[in-house]
Amino acid sequence: MEEIYKQVADELGISEHLVETAVKHKYSWIRKQLSNIQAPAVLDNGFGTFFLPEYRIKSYLAKLKEDSKGTEEEEKEITKYTEIYNSVSSYNNNKKIVNKRKKDE
Repeated sequence: MEEIYKQVADELGISEHLVETAVKHKYSWIRKQLSNIQAPAVLDNGFGTFFLPEYRIKSYLAKLKEDSKGTEEEEKEITKYTEIYNSVSSYNNNKKIVNKRKKDE
């Protein structure tokens, strides 16, 4: 990464420290958004859209269900993550269909 920071700093005429700080800040924000998930994706206008991996949501959901004692709050949490999982899964399935169509053309 240090070499990339140096190249970017040289290209933009700014210090490597400033480049490194900006990158770390941006990625820490994205990580925070993904860990406090409210939606299946985080849109960042400068970097694009980031999705949680489907398998992580699925394994977290399985753990939630396994550890659940059936309280209303836990059921809401399970419902929330089920909806998020379905959104991510649907997006991934649609993406696979689009990519398959592009290959067929």
